[in-house]
Amino acid sequence: MTQKYNILQHLTPAEKLNIEANIEASKLISNPFKIVMTAAQTKALVKIGPQRVAEAEAIHTKLLKPFPSTIPTTYTLAEFEAMQQERIDSYLMAALYKAEADKYTAHGNIVGNNLYLMGKEGLDSARFQKDTSTGIATGVNEISTEFFTHPAANGATVYNIAPSMVLIINNLVTGKKIINDGITIITMLVDGGNLASKITIFPGDSAEVPKTWTNVTITNVSATSSGSFHVFIK
Repeated sequence: MTQKYNILQHLTPAEKLNIEANIEASKLISNPFKIVMTAAQTKALVKIGPQRVAEAEAIHTKLLKPFPSTIPTTYTLAEFEAMQQERIDSYLMAALYKAEADKYTAHGNIVGNNLYLMGKEGLDSARFQKDTSTGIATGVNEISTEFFTHPAANGATVYNIAPSMVLIINNLVTGKKIINDGITIITMLVDGGNLASKITIFPGDSAEVPKTWTNVTITNVSATSSGSFHVFIK
């Protein structure tokens, strides 16, 4: 279901600057660990997966540690064990940084979701008022032309859908796209389907009709504006 989500803590410009400063401080610590390699050298690295990690650990516990004579002269047991821990710690640091990056990406996605829906609310409000102001009408028309006007594909059937209207469409060509070329959000649900499987299509976007969705219900989410979309009928 399309909705706005509550954001308990907004990322303000001041907080952004503070976080950036801390990241720069962290870079001063981590930059010395960067090893510059050519593309060929990187490609030639041994791929280390669980099997090879287990192999190295078996060599450590069954040979190097109990039988010191097996340790080559090029390294010591302490160096080998230190590098085992260094490998673990390196991947841990990578996971921690990725978790932080994922956190900001998710935050940006939620903010973007809310921003888009807030903009849509403003556009719906403007459409309701466009008859009262030439300036508002011009803005609405320009936005509609730029972002929501798309020619129908060859062989497609165009439907106009009134505010809050529900259309039942049969004999859709599955695997083809339903294209929302109107100015409102529409939803699509297979006949008799669970609401959880409903597909939301934003203005200017499209969605592939799932294989078994021959007969569907299309709903115009907007209560104030008419929409438009095109589909392929058998």
